[in-house]
Amino acid sequence: MRKSAGRILKLLLVKKLNLLILLFLVILLISLLTILKLSHKLILPDFKKLALGLNNQCLEDKSSRCFSNFFASFAKGHPLDESMSLLKELQKINSKTAYCHSVAHAISVAEVEKNPQKWLEVFQRVPDAECSYGYFHGIIEGKYRFSPDFKVDSKLVERVCLEIGSQGSRRSCAHAFGHVLLVQENADSEQALSVCEKLTSVIKSPCFQGVFMENVQRDNLSLHTITERESWDKSYLIKERSFCNGFSVDKRAECWRSLGPAVLAAFRRDLDMAVLFCQSAPDYPSRRSCSREMLGQDTINQLVSGENLNLTADKCSFLEGNSEEYKECVKDLVGYVLLTSKSYKNQMTLLCQNVKPEIRQECLEVVRDYSN
Repeated sequence: MRKSAGRILKLLLVKKLNLLILLFLVILLISLLTILKLSHKLILPDFKKLALGLNNQCLEDKSSRCFSNFFASFAKGHPLDESMSLLKELQKINSKTAYCHSVAHAISVAEVEKNPQKWLEVFQRVPDAECSYGYFHGIIEGKYRFSPDFKVDSKLVERVCLEIGSQGSRRSCAHAFGHVLLVQENADSEQALSVCEKLTSVIKSPCFQGVFMENVQRDNLSLHTITERESWDKSYLIKERSFCNGFSVDKRAECWRSLGPAVLAAFRRDLDMAVLFCQSAPDYPSRRSCSREMLGQDTINQLVSGENLNLTADKCSFLEGNSEEYKECVKDLVGYVLLTSKSYKNQMTLLCQNVKPEIRQECLEVVRDYSN
């Protein structure tokens, strides 16, 4: 019995010693993590100071590429959260950077470059709708750029995009794939659109739009040295109008949507002439799509440039003869601006106060929906 009791005592002492060792290791691990966390805070960049310096450095840049180029470089050597923190500080200093699509795009491209095999994980770490979904676009472009064997087909688009949370995110994901598809198919729009055609209805149209937008803007096509950008002048618009009108209605509307910014540029922001061109589209969906992008981009340009935006001026007044189309125009305009940045909520609330009384409440509801 004594031997048995002694053996039990020894076992208890060993267990107690093991518990003490385990407790010591836990305390040591917690201490190390705390030290690492504190040291990380100590070596974090001074984002406010850095943002001030960056803003001063880019003051003379009219194209906004200065900011995008800086973040493309900064994001390669810093964690994603630091790049986003710096952007938020910059936006506090310079209201023009509220329109941050190209910056977000550059940040995500750099993040994917760090480990292209884990590109899908980046979707979980970026805000979806911020910067007009620029983070999403950058992830997909980054994957295509840094994975030579990456092949986009309809199954991949559905597998990736339909797993993403909100409807807006799913649509934006498909839109970004549309841009990549035109590059993959060597600027052959018919081939790229045929991939979009196989998609489920909820993401088919935004995929079309991505293909057509890349065909107009050619940012990725020129980057991959497939085609050069074209001048957005009146002769270009006439050529592209014929191109768009050659498609069926669903594709045609997305083609005209992509023409919106080019229309604004070609007519040097003469809204009367730009509106007339959009209204020359052969069907209402195409006219509406073109006007939405053109008027929305004009409003963003004014807000970003710091111009005195006259929000009492009704940009949709050309549709006063058709109450339903007028209502859609106002809602489209407000939605476009707030999708670009929620920071424009106050300006859009003021705009709603100056539209026709019968749609004022619906206009304010759009502000509320996009601001939440």
